[in-house]
Amino acid sequence: MSKPKQKAKNTQVDDVFNDLFSIFDTDEDGIIKKQEALKVAKGMGYQVSMNDIESIINSSNALDDKTKIKKQDLFNGLKDLNSISDEELNEVKEAFGFFDYNKDGKISMKEFKYILLKLGEELNEEQVEEIFNTIDADKDGYLDYNEFVNTWKYQ
Repeated sequence: MSKPKQKAKNTQVDDVFNDLFSIFDTDEDGIIKKQEALKVAKGMGYQVSMNDIESIINSSNALDDKTKIKKQDLFNGLKDLNSISDEELNEVKEAFGFFDYNKDGKISMKEFKYILLKLGEELNEEQVEEIFNTIDADKDGYLDYNEFVNTWKYQ
């Protein structure tokens, strides 16, 4: 069942990327400036710097002008920038299992608070709730595995 949900999520990401890219691609040639690429990336929620964008541009050989980037090169570069290695994915699975105290496949606010307390985190109630609510992308009151992984990717 999670496959269609993931596909729908990917379609939404594609749509947001395409919409943001088209804002800056005023002549509709599929190419934007690196400053605009940075705005697209940040608009999608990526925590990137100009150095990251320049690295993506330099790794793609599509254009001689290294102040610009093609649409697909930016999309692929951003995807690669936030990919997780197998080792990191195993760490995420282990951490998720640790937080999912009752092993129901999701992390409740209560479990989240309990584990942070056990880990010795010195956070007040408001800080814990703010962190939890930031991670809880679908706002259902639980952290599912995908939300947990996405948070891990952006650290």
